[in-house]
Amino acid sequence: SVAKRKIEPLPRQFFAEMIKLEIAFRNDKFTVDTLEDLTQYYAKCVEYYDNIKDAISAYFLYKIQDTLATKESLKKLIDSQAEEARRNSKTAPRRKPRKISD
Repeated sequence: SVAKRKIEPLPRQFFAEMIKLEIAFRNDKFTVDTLEDLTQYYAKCVEYYDNIKDAISAYFLYKIQDTLATKESLKKLIDSQAEEARRNSKTAPRRKPRKISD
């Protein structure tokens, strides 16, 4: 028989950190990193509550979707991707044009 693995509860500090990120997000004082961190916290909650068969996991799944679907989040993500593309285009090695043979 397979021994049941004890699932450790999420620590209080975890929720304290998640609340700080939520406050920053709700006050529009967030970066893409804040957004990524917050969705990772929510994902950890989904995983934990799914494992212990608690239906509240659906709430945290909704929080992921709701957080990523805001106009502000989408704008930050798009701006971040555009900035990364600009940086990559500046650092990418330039290819010499091929000579066209007769």
